[in-house]
Amino acid sequence: MMFKRAFTLVELLVVIAIIGMLVGLLLPAVQQAREAARNMQCQNHLAQIAKATNVHMTIISGRIPTGGLSCNYLGDANRGTGETQRGGWPYCLLDYLEQSALKDTSVQVRSTTPLPIYYCPSRRKPTLYYTYERSMTVEHADGTSETAKCPKYSAKIDYAGNCGSANGVANTKESDGPIFNRQISLQESDITDGLSQTCLIGEKYLRSEVALSEFDDSGDDDPYSAGFNHDSLRCYGTGKLWMDRSGYTQYDMFGSVHAGGMNMSFCDGHISRMSYDTNSQTLFRLLNRQDGNIVEVAP
Repeated sequence: MMFKRAFTLVELLVVIAIIGMLVGLLLPAVQQAREAARNMQCQNHLAQIAKATNVHMTIISGRIPTGGLSCNYLGDANRGTGETQRGGWPYCLLDYLEQSALKDTSVQVRSTTPLPIYYCPSRRKPTLYYTYERSMTVEHADGTSETAKCPKYSAKIDYAGNCGSANGVANTKESDGPIFNRQISLQESDITDGLSQTCLIGEKYLRSEVALSEFDDSGDDDPYSAGFNHDSLRCYGTGKLWMDRSGYTQYDMFGSVHAGGMNMSFCDGHISRMSYDTNSQTLFRLLNRQDGNIVEVAP
């Protein structure tokens, strides 16, 4: 008589345990691969933004986009991208990111149209997020103005321009970064330390509760098309780069959600991954466009 051999209960449990172990070993590797892909996409976003900035400098007489007038203003297409423009650099670069139609559209449409290139894929999806509701001003080139209601949910940005080594974006002294923290458009020749030695645009630090929830925070509470504010400008701050964390608010600093370091573009267009352990003196020198100090930066 022939007997069919079957798994015993013990053998079945052993097989299940082995499969569980293999899945446990595989999942971290899959997650790391996905994060590596997202980080590469983030770097690509910064590279495209840096390229757009360089195209802007080429076309607009070597000038870098303005940081905008203030957070109480939104950009106007007829004011160009120089010192008459109230909106900040993210608005000024729309023409060079193949978004001219968006730049020319209504404030409401522009404020509620997310641009994937302005979002870090590791932090959040390109959609609308909580905004501080208030009235904002659009000053037109013909001298007229209009008041626009900032929507409850708007398009944001995860990248910030470098406005220098001052301790505070709102510092009123002259900015020593390449993107001025007021309505001033610097020239390429103002970056006397060299384009490869000066940070341009990098990831911004956010308190982790802020990015995805209705948490009121002035480091991420306006549309990307607004003027000078912490949403789109960062500086030396505390002299550190931070990974996003819960319960810690800091409006001035660069940082990211990536483990180990954040991504930064430089004025010559190259992208560098900067460790959270970056020395404060090194950070100071890289943010300052005119201090005369040369720093070795890994690509």
